[in-house]
Amino acid sequence: MYTYDELVDAYRLLGVEEGRLVYVTSDLGRLPGFETPGKKAVLQAHLGALQSLLGETGTLVVPTASLNLCNTQVLFDPDLTPSHNVGVFSEYVRRLPDARRSFHPFVSYTALGPQAAEIVNDVARHAFGPESPEGRMVERDALSVSIGLYPRFTCSTMHHVEHLMAVPYRYTKEYMHPVKRDGRQVIEPFYQYVWYWETDIERSYGKVVFEDFLVDNEIKDVSIGKGQIFSYSMSQFVASAIQSFKRDLYIWSVNPPTIRPWRK
Repeated sequence: MYTYDELVDAYRLLGVEEGRLVYVTSDLGRLPGFETPGKKAVLQAHLGALQSLLGETGTLVVPTASLNLCNTQVLFDPDLTPSHNVGVFSEYVRRLPDARRSFHPFVSYTALGPQAAEIVNDVARHAFGPESPEGRMVERDALSVSIGLYPRFTCSTMHHVEHLMAVPYRYTKEYMHPVKRDGRQVIEPFYQYVWYWETDIERSYGKVVFEDFLVDNEIKDVSIGKGQIFSYSMSQFVASAIQSFKRDLYIWSVNPPTIRPWRK
């Protein structure tokens, strides 16, 4: 069992502090045992603990992707479309009255705090890369916090690095998708850096990339209840991962692929 005060202490030890920009990915199911039972109490406790440390000048960001809309004609409404497969905490934050969401039908982020507009307003049409929410968080050295899972299993920033390094096993795909913008339903182009399904790449979930990162950098971790929470610097991670991908563009794969449809 863990208490609210222990939760605050845990986030403090992980580097959450006044004025910080913090990006939280989460699986609260892996952190059972909060003192007050019930989903609402757990969600309120984590948000309250984070905000108590961030203060009035700190900003919280969560992923609110809706990748289930890919290859459909389901309307994306930034105010109403629920997030998908990114955890109940992300969805809880998305629904808060003061939350702001970035405009991308498949890969969006929701921010809460004074830097929210800087992170999610007027973003690129690409899911990752320059002027994406991930890119802006990296520029501002956001603290990445992973609740319940080791970071390499929650690190969306890895795809940002793949975009920056132009890995050959991915290509840019254009999607014409219906969205609600300024009260009107329109069809607009959006882009993702998708991978070739014909290839035999086997995902390693960044095993070697994170091993490289730990040579000169730190992932903090705190045990709480029956689980753990982790944190690390997003800008340090990207700088390290770029070097890893420079050394081996296929480092995201368990082994270099033998089937390479991009080879001409």
